[in-house]
Amino acid sequence: MRELIDFSQPVAVLLIAIAHFLTDDENPGRIIGTLSDALAPGSYLALSHGSGDFHAEAAVSQATAVYDRATAPLVLRPHAQIAAFFTGFDLVEPGLVQVPLWRPDGKPPAPRELAKIGIYGGVGRKATAPGARDLP
Repeated sequence: MRELIDFSQPVAVLLIAIAHFLTDDENPGRIIGTLSDALAPGSYLALSHGSGDFHAEAAVSQATAVYDRATAPLVLRPHAQIAAFFTGFDLVEPGLVQVPLWRPDGKPPAPRELAKIGIYGGVGRKATAPGARDLP
């Protein structure tokens, strides 16, 4: 892999629909932090994560119960916990939002449709070291 990717240069890490399958016992913050620490300044972290913020507790419990019988549990986290995964990164606009609101190609979904989406998404850029040349 090191023949293909120069990790001393900015790269992107895509954690799309992955972190919500990590339990608190597996310490997803530590895992993501370890990956983040290895990235060169100017690198990007793209992450999406399921959340129960938009649904009633009964619906959340029903959804997570399905995954209790699967190979990996579904751990829905609130916005603040997901935002903490971006520690050391500057969030790219529009920040950590419901995925259909992250730079939609067309008109954003109506509130009724948006209410069905329980996934946050965001992209962060690792801060450039002081004095370093910022890449475009």
